Amino acid sequence: MKRFIPLMVVVALVMALFGLASQPTSASNEVNPAVGANLQSGNASWIGDFYNNPYFIEPKVLTANTGVIAFNWGTNSPASGVPADGFSVRWGARPTFAAGTYRFYILADDGIAITFDFSNTIINTLDSPQPGVTLTRDVVLTAGVHHIQVDYRENGTNAFVYLTWANLASNPTGPNFPAASTGTSNYGTGTTPSTGSNTAVVSTNTLNVRSGPGTEFSILTKISRGQAVTLLGRNTNGTWAKIRTASGVEGWVSTALILPNVAISSLPDLSGSVVSPTPIPPVTGNAATVNTGRLNVRQGPGTNFSVITFVLRGTVLQMLGRTADNLWILVKIPDGRQGWVSVAYILPGVPIGNLPITSGPVTSLPTATPVAPVTNVWYGEFFNNNSLAAPVVYTRSDSAVAFNWGAGSPAGNIGVDNFSARFTSDVYFAAGTYRFTVTADDGVRFFLDNGFAGIDTFTITQPNVTLTVDIAISAGYHRLQLDYREYTSDAFLYFSWVKIA
Repeated sequence: MKRFIPLMVVVALVMALFGLASQPTSASNEVNPAVGANLQSGNASWIGDFYNNPYFIEPKVLTANTGVIAFNWGTNSPASGVPADGFSVRWGARPTFAAGTYRFYILADDGIAITFDFSNTIINTLDSPQPGVTLTRDVVLTAGVHHIQVDYRENGTNAFVYLTWANLASNPTGPNFPAASTGTSNYGTGTTPSTGSNTAVVSTNTLNVRSGPGTEFSILTKISRGQAVTLLGRNTNGTWAKIRTASGVEGWVSTALILPNVAISSLPDLSGSVVSPTPIPPVTGNAATVNTGRLNVRQGPGTNFSVITFVLRGTVLQMLGRTADNLWILVKIPDGRQGWVSVAYILPGVPIGNLPITSGPVTSLPTATPVAPVTNVWYGEFFNNNSLAAPVVYTRSDSAVAFNWGAGSPAGNIGVDNFSARFTSDVYFAAGTYRFTVTADDGVRFFLDNGFAGIDTFTITQPNVTLTVDIAISAGYHRLQLDYREYTSDAFLYFSWVKIA
């Protein structure tokens, strides 16, 4: 904020005379705005992209989740790679509103712009900042989900940004901004779901939310690092916690992968309410049953052998042999093909040691040949909602991710709008740097080896925009995952990659 003090005073006085500012510029506003109960509605979950320039020019330096927009960086940098001056941030969220008129309170140094549903910009001071001045805008909203985009620009000196809102029907008395963070995420006062004070933050890149307290239960959805959840209870030994996500999905997560604000032991024991998963029927003879959601069948006994196909949980396999170390089993799958599977993911009908040794332990790995994308097997799971919430209503296998559903539906039991899908594939890569490209309408999120891989428009949708990310990859098989979300109108998804170094 490199401005002359007299000019700041004149600007503030003129704005106050015209009713644009709800409080005058002051030193206290610039460093410590009034902190109180968060007025935000709808459990907003924001995703922020940070840029090392003031103009939102790609590539972004980092992406971070946050529960509220309330940051005070002072004269410091928000994070490594982001300068203390001359940076920008773009946040997006899709909170749910009841119908009504809402008052939005904004305080920033330097500029800020707020846009609703990609078209209605209610404020824009990016090119004419009003540092330290709390601005208000009243917006009439229909009931339902609305996309909000917040663009923030820091020019120099102090840097802070606050946003909150209230329904005018509640007769708000003024902005009670959330307590500020000095980092890139804020899950402080009032940022977690309002159903209880017991909360936690996800501490791993991707966390499975399951239907019960154990890995044998099905996955309901996945949540990402930094997301806040409400803690509802625990199992008897405290290794699993029942939670509610910001989108309302209730399920169980491992307590080793969350940061709770209370002792897990203080939560109620909900073990008695858990319904055991449907048991997999026992098999007899030299047979085994797949005991994981999806099991790769490989050409040889090791992960460096290429994948022939995959089989799903509950599939019965005929066991033909084993390695001497009992780690891999040669099987025949229902369509008659043979291949190798890991013993860790099957329930055998006889002791593994009873099988003949078909191959010794893998002492040398095969020379792998890079596989072109069109020959890969992609497993697609479709959901009749736009949040990847169970149950899966349709599955399919494809050699590539290249879909254009237009204004139609992927299948007869899926709506034309507001559906989602998850695509996974295990792909062999030669060592090198690869450029991954995705084009989607509406949102998409890319994971590599179960970790976020730099492309995420799942919440901050950018319809019909082609995005790329360059990633250095080691030789071997890697798990690729695409999460896709369709809201309304056209629906398409294309994904590809090319080695660039």
